[in-house]
Amino acid sequence: MTKFRSPQNEGARSGKVRWRAAGWGALLALALWEAARRFFGRVLVHSPALGLFSGALSGMVTVLLWVYAAVAIMLLGAEFAALRNERLESDETGGKSAV
Repeated sequence: MTKFRSPQNEGARSGKVRWRAAGWGALLALALWEAARRFFGRVLVHSPALGLFSGALSGMVTVLLWVYAAVAIMLLGAEFAALRNERLESDETGGKSAV
């Protein structure tokens, strides 16, 4: 079976992430998720712009906006965990590159 290769996957490493780094990334994603959830709820309740859409179109726009925000938050948390993991690795090696 051939592994899929694309320019986006070239820079990705498939190493292990420490639990400590993953925990910090998850904590950041959780805080952002909760803030986005509250903000999104207030926007839906108080926004007259969503009243312009009717019925199924309004629901579809709402779901697409939430999915976009959720994926962005998840990727931000994963990126933070990867950067934190790199910092932990560089601290262990005395500042030398771990690659």
